[in-house]
Amino acid sequence: RGAAGPRVEHAQLIGLKPPGSEGFLLGQISWLMMEADGGLQAGIQVLPGKPQAVCLRPTGVGVSPSAKYVPAFLLPEVPVLKEPAALVMPTGWFQHNRVVEFYVDRRVTVRLDRLLAQGANFERCTFEREPG
Repeated sequence: RGAAGPRVEHAQLIGLKPPGSEGFLLGQISWLMMEADGGLQAGIQVLPGKPQAVCLRPTGVGVSPSAKYVPAFLLPEVPVLKEPAALVMPTGWFQHNRVVEFYVDRRVTVRLDRLLAQGANFERCTFEREPG
């Protein structure tokens, strides 16, 4: 950017809209450089797959059925890059084997498996569908 704008930080999750595209991609800021004239350059690692907005909430024993949903993203599997399907959620949500539910057009219950990436404002992890 060439003028003052919103603050950004290293490892922050951001949305990108490529020219001519109707949809957004998700990216993680991998480096930042301030130029002498005040401009800002950023290196961005694009996360694999076209993100789909979902609502996410905890579930299971000890969790109220009225627990609130939080915004998250579902990234599809990208076999050509050997990337598994993943959830991108707010910082602090990942716990190995935690059971959560996300909602797109129906409820899907999954068990969080492996943390793939962690940034300033997000966590990206794999998951396994729960039976039923």
